[in-house]
Amino acid sequence: MAEQLRKGAATMTPEAQQKLNNEIAAKKKTFDRDADDLNAEVEQEDGRLMQDLTVKMGGVIDEYAKQNGCTVGMDAAQPVLWAAETANITADIVKLYDQKHPSAVPPAKK
Repeated sequence: MAEQLRKGAATMTPEAQQKLNNEIAAKKKTFDRDADDLNAEVEQEDGRLMQDLTVKMGGVIDEYAKQNGCTVGMDAAQPVLWAAETANITADIVKLYDQKHPSAVPPAKK
């Protein structure tokens, strides 16, 4: 439509140009609303998935900590002044999580 307007602007009547401009504006408005709706749905689903993951991961970490006598857990993505490599339990937690909550999709082959 926009190209039709651009190419035919010199030969179109002002009324035809205005009609085409209105059609373009209406389609853009519909597109923008659909995009906003889709973004809202994606954000809602992302929130739901993160909440589900957080609950599951929390249970796994709690179980691991109790079984292994951990007294503190820290997010390694946050600033830590120093920690021994043996303090990093990420691999153990991921392995335990995968055992308790296996993925429906098989892992990609390397």
